[in-house]
Amino acid sequence: MKNNILDVYVIPGSSVTSLEGMYGRWLKIKLSAPPQKGKANKELIGLLSKIIGIRKNKIEIISGISSNYKKIRINTASDKNYLDIILQNI
Repeated sequence: MKNNILDVYVIPGSSVTSLEGMYGRWLKIKLSAPPQKGKANKELIGLLSKIIGIRKNKIEIISGISSNYKKIRINTASDKNYLDIILQNI
Protein backbone atom coordinates (compact mmCIF):
# COMPACT_ATOMS: atom_id res chain seq x y z
CA MET A 1 0.00 0.00 0.00
CA LYS A 2 1.18 3.50 -0.76
CA ASN A 3 -0.48 6.66 0.58
CA ASN A 4 -3.63 4.72 1.53
CA ILE A 5 -3.92 3.24 -1.99
CA LEU A 6 -4.71 -0.46 -2.44
CA ASP A 7 -4.17 -2.39 -5.67
CA VAL A 8 -6.99 -4.91 -5.86
CA TYR A 9 -7.74 -7.74 -8.29
CA VAL A 10 -11.41 -8.78 -8.08
CA ILE A 11 -13.22 -11.83 -9.42
CA PRO A 12 -16.93 -10.94 -9.54
CA GLY A 13 -19.68 -13.53 -9.88
CA SER A 14 -17.90 -16.06 -7.63
CA SER A 15 -19.79 -18.60 -5.55
CA VAL A 16 -18.68 -16.86 -2.33
CA THR A 17 -17.21 -13.53 -1.27
CA SER A 18 -13.74 -14.03 0.17
CA LEU A 19 -10.30 -12.56 0.60
CA GLU A 20 -7.84 -14.73 -1.29
CA GLY A 21 -4.50 -13.16 -0.35
CA MET A 22 -1.94 -11.61 -2.64
CA TYR A 23 -1.79 -12.11 -6.42
CA GLY A 24 1.57 -10.57 -7.28
CA ARG A 25 1.28 -7.00 -6.03
CA TRP A 26 -2.54 -7.15 -6.11
CA LEU A 27 -4.85 -8.03 -3.23
CA LYS A 28 -7.09 -10.76 -4.66
CA ILE A 29 -10.76 -10.72 -3.66
CA LYS A 30 -13.62 -12.93 -4.84
CA LEU A 31 -17.05 -11.28 -4.92
CA SER A 32 -20.39 -13.06 -5.18
CA ALA A 33 -22.05 -10.02 -6.78
CA PRO A 34 -22.17 -9.94 -10.58
CA PRO A 35 -20.20 -7.34 -12.54
CA GLN A 36 -23.39 -5.55 -13.59
CA LYS A 37 -24.68 -2.08 -12.73
CA GLY A 38 -21.91 -1.52 -10.15
CA LYS A 39 -23.05 -4.38 -7.91
CA ALA A 40 -19.57 -5.92 -7.58
CA ASN A 41 -17.99 -2.52 -6.90
CA LYS A 42 -20.58 -1.83 -4.20
CA GLU A 43 -19.92 -5.22 -2.61
CA LEU A 44 -16.16 -4.60 -2.75
CA ILE A 45 -16.47 -1.26 -0.93
CA GLY A 46 -18.80 -2.80 1.66
CA LEU A 47 -16.41 -5.69 2.31
CA LEU A 48 -13.38 -3.42 2.70
CA SER A 49 -15.37 -1.07 4.93
CA LYS A 50 -16.36 -3.91 7.24
CA ILE A 51 -12.85 -5.38 7.45
CA ILE A 52 -11.04 -2.07 7.96
CA GLY A 53 -13.71 -0.66 10.26
CA ILE A 54 -14.36 2.63 8.48
CA ARG A 55 -17.43 4.10 6.77
CA LYS A 56 -18.09 3.17 3.15
CA ASN A 57 -17.91 6.80 2.02
CA LYS A 58 -14.23 6.83 3.06
CA ILE A 59 -13.40 4.23 0.38
CA GLU A 60 -13.33 5.11 -3.30
CA ILE A 61 -12.39 3.35 -6.52
CA ILE A 62 -10.00 5.75 -8.24
CA SER A 63 -9.28 3.60 -11.30
CA GLY A 64 -10.54 0.39 -12.85
CA ILE A 65 -14.23 0.99 -12.22
CA SER A 66 -15.12 -1.51 -14.99
CA SER A 67 -11.97 -3.65 -14.74
CA ASN A 68 -10.91 -6.57 -12.58
CA TYR A 69 -7.82 -4.55 -11.63
CA LYS A 70 -8.71 -1.60 -9.40
CA LYS A 71 -6.99 1.09 -7.39
CA ILE A 72 -8.78 1.85 -4.15
CA ARG A 73 -8.16 4.98 -2.05
CA ILE A 74 -8.78 4.89 1.69
CA ASN A 75 -9.63 8.49 2.61
CA THR A 76 -8.54 8.80 6.22
CA ALA A 77 -5.91 10.81 8.04
CA SER A 78 -4.64 7.62 9.67
CA ASP A 79 -1.21 6.25 8.85
CA LYS A 80 -2.39 2.67 9.42
CA ASN A 81 -1.27 0.02 6.95
CA TYR A 82 -4.68 -1.06 5.70
CA LEU A 83 -3.24 -3.85 3.57
CA ASP A 84 -1.83 -5.49 6.71
CA ILE A 85 -5.19 -5.12 8.46
CA ILE A 86 -6.97 -6.77 5.51
CA LEU A 87 -4.44 -9.61 5.23
CA GLN A 88 -4.90 -10.42 8.93
CA ASN A 89 -8.52 -11.30 8.10
CA ILE A 90 -7.69 -14.07 5.65
